[in-house]
Amino acid sequence: MKIFVFKNGKPAGRPGSGRASVAPGASPATRPAPTSEDERKVQSAGPAKDLAKSVKKDKLPEIVTKMPEGKFKEFAKVAVDLGKQYGMPELANLAIMLCVFMGRYAHLIDRIPGNYRKSLNEGDLAKEKFSVKQRERLTKGIPEDYEGFNALYKSYNSKTKLNASTASTLFVSYTLFGSQGDINHLTNHKVLAARLAHESSYKDSTLISLKRQKIIPKGTVIFFSKNVKSGVIAAYATGNRQEFKYFVPGRKDPEIFQLDGADSPIKSELNLLAAFVPTTLSEKKSSEFAQEELAISKLEKEVEVQMKNKNITEKYEKIAEILSPALQKVNEEIKQDPKREELIGRYFEIISGVLSELEKDIRKMENSNKPVDPKLRALIMKFKKYI
Repeated sequence: MKIFVFKNGKPAGRPGSGRASVAPGASPATRPAPTSEDERKVQSAGPAKDLAKSVKKDKLPEIVTKMPEGKFKEFAKVAVDLGKQYGMPELANLAIMLCVFMGRYAHLIDRIPGNYRKSLNEGDLAKEKFSVKQRERLTKGIPEDYEGFNALYKSYNSKTKLNASTASTLFVSYTLFGSQGDINHLTNHKVLAARLAHESSYKDSTLISLKRQKIIPKGTVIFFSKNVKSGVIAAYATGNRQEFKYFVPGRKDPEIFQLDGADSPIKSELNLLAAFVPTTLSEKKSSEFAQEELAISKLEKEVEVQMKNKNITEKYEKIAEILSPALQKVNEEIKQDPKREELIGRYFEIISGVLSELEKDIRKMENSNKPVDPKLRALIMKFKKYI
C-alpha cells in the first residue's frame, strides 16, 4: 500500500521515491510555470527573448537606435511595434535583423544607377529643405582656410565619432555655410543631398556632363562611393579646373583629386551617386535671391502678428499695407530677371491665406447678422487683384 504524506493539505513527497519536498522559501530545482502573460511570452521567445525584454513601451532596442537614419530604420521601428502588438518576438527579431543588414549595406542598393537620386524624393527626405539661415549662407562663398573646420570637426567628433561618410558631409556642410553664426551643420549625407536636390539655386548633373566642362563651377557638390565596401563620400568643386576636395578622418588636410585625372575615385556612373551644380545666376544675383527669401519670411511673420488683431477691419487694412509695396517691388524685379518668378509664388501663398481668412470672417459676420464694413469687401477685391 502506497502512503502519501500531506503537509498543509499538499503532498510533501512520496516515501521511497527519492524526491525531496520543497521547503517554503527554498529555490525550486526547475523553472516555475509562468505566472503572467508577459512571462509566458518571454519564456517562449527562445533566442529572441533578450530582444523581447528590451522592447519596452516607447523604447527601442539599442541595435535599432544605432541604425543610420533612413527607410530601413523606419521599417525596423515598425517591426518592433508589430512584435509588441502581436507578441511575436521571434518574427520581430528576424525582421529587425534584416532591416539592420539592409540599412548597413544600403549603399549597395544606392549604387544601382538612379536609385540614390530617386531616394531623395521619398519618405521624410522628400521634405528636407535648407533653413533660411543655411540658404543665406550658401551665397557667402567657400572659406579661404580650414581653421574653422578643424574646430567644428573636433566639436562634432567629441559627441559622436565621425566616419568617412559623416566627416566628409560635415566638411562640405562647412564649405557651404562656414562656421560663423548660428548654423546647424549636417553629417548625414542623404539629408544634405536631399536639401541640395530641393534647392532652387542648384540643379542636377551627371558624370558625362561634368567631365565635358573644362572648369566645373565652384561649389558643385557630388556624392560618390569609391567601391562596394566604402560608404558614401561628399565632395565639393573648388573652381580649379575639375578639382574636388573632401575630408576623411585620419588625414590632416583634405583629399584632392581631378575628376578627369588618373587618381580620380570616380571611374564610372556607378561611382557617382548624385551631383548638384550651382545655377548660372551670378553670385550677386544669388545673394539678392537669398535676401528676397529672407524678406518673404519676414513678411510671413508680420502677417501672422496682424492676424491676431481683434479689430477685423484694422487687421486686414494693415496686412494690405504690408503686402502691397512688397508685391510692387517683386513684380519689378521679375521684369528684370525672369528667374525670380519663383518668388512670386511665395507671395501668392501668403495672400491666398489672408484672402481665405477674410472671406471666413465676412461669412461669420453675415451669419450672425452683424454689419459688414464696406472696407472689408473692397479689400477682398484688392487681394484678388494681387493674385
